[in-house]
Amino acid sequence: MIDDAVEKKRPNVLACVKAARKRRGDPHAVIDFELGIDQEGTLIGVKTPRGVKEDATLNNCVRDALRGAPFPRSTAGVVTVKKNYSDTAVYPD
Repeated sequence: MIDDAVEKKRPNVLACVKAARKRRGDPHAVIDFELGIDQEGTLIGVKTPRGVKEDATLNNCVRDALRGAPFPRSTAGVVTVKKNYSDTAVYPD
């Protein structure tokens, strides 16, 4: 359900991913970020995962891109979801 909410804002998020790749000088760079969603289904933040180079511009862009996204409520309190955008070659059998 969280992926569905992100998918509804896909063009906006992909613009952030594309801009991050351009800043990094690699059109195929792997882009990772984490979403924090509270129990009410509100996005409370976007951060860089541990072990990944900090990219505050990406985090701010994604936060703005997901503003108003319909995340589900949770009974588990704050939920953290890691998102990964990578180009993967797919070869037919």
